[in-house]
Amino acid sequence: MAEKIDRRVKRTRRLVSDAFIQLVLEKGYDGVRIEDIIDRADVARTTFYTHFKDKSDLLQYVADVFRKASKENLPNIQLDDQGLPSVEQLTRTFRNVSEHAHFFQVALDSNGMPKLYHEIHQIIVEMVEVLITNHAAETGQEPAVPVSLSAHHFAGALLSSIKWWLQEQRIYLIPPEEMATLFVQMHRYSLTTA
Repeated sequence: MAEKIDRRVKRTRRLVSDAFIQLVLEKGYDGVRIEDIIDRADVARTTFYTHFKDKSDLLQYVADVFRKASKENLPNIQLDDQGLPSVEQLTRTFRNVSEHAHFFQVALDSNGMPKLYHEIHQIIVEMVEVLITNHAAETGQEPAVPVSLSAHHFAGALLSSIKWWLQEQRIYLIPPEEMATLFVQMHRYSLTTA
């Protein structure tokens, strides 16, 4: 019985967060009211407040879901000899962006939610710091650039590339594999030895 309740909770939270993301795309974060979210998700007001305190709490939930998914993928990412994730690993990243395009459009929109952008940027920074630190420990090669600087640079470049890809329907013109290849070509310099 607990599993059924857990599935219902997940389903309700997904419905509400999906409605929220769609509405932010249409109206901007400040233009979205709780009533709009409830109507779009087709849930009762009490249901919304059972799961979320307010719109800010819902925003934090969306960021936490992204953080959890990112951390689950971290063990599968390795840096190559140049200190970059492989094209295959970056292809998975761009496929994920493609599958969750609305989420990333909201997160990377300058009129959207700066708090969400900051959360995503920080999540990527933390992941890259772990990757660089692990790579240095495995290879015995000390990074020439401070780890934090490299991680911030990579996160900014990745998010900027994703934003560019989502604009003007490029996501439909450039497949994830090609976008990953382009990103690697732009970053021939290693995160760990640049």
